Amino acid sequence: MKYIVNLSSAADSREIQEMIADTLPVPEHYGKNLDALHDVLTSRNEPFEIIFLDRSNTFAAVNDDGACHAQKEARRHRYVQRLRKVCEDARKENENMSFSFVNIDDCETDDV
Repeated sequence: MKYIVNLSSAADSREIQEMIADTLPVPEHYGKNLDALHDVLTSRNEPFEIIFLDRSNTFAAVNDDGACHAQKEARRHRYVQRLRKVCEDARKENENMSFSFVNIDDCETDDV
């Protein structure tokens, strides 16, 4: 089974977790945090693939309140890096899982 999680419009970790919960088959009691995601990814017994689509430069959109916006983008960027690490760790524990992070700017809709 292939799951495509489009993170490109997510502004923060809460929205990222909402998108994950809306896309992946998670239990009703899913905690919407990285520890809960790790549990979900390592407990699946059938082969599955997750493709995370994200925007190319999370630091590019700086506007009039640049410092504040840049800080939000930096937090988001760190969270996505932690998400990637959780997936890497889960992959080591569950050979049924594969994942990738794809720059949405580099792909066409039919590519995924």
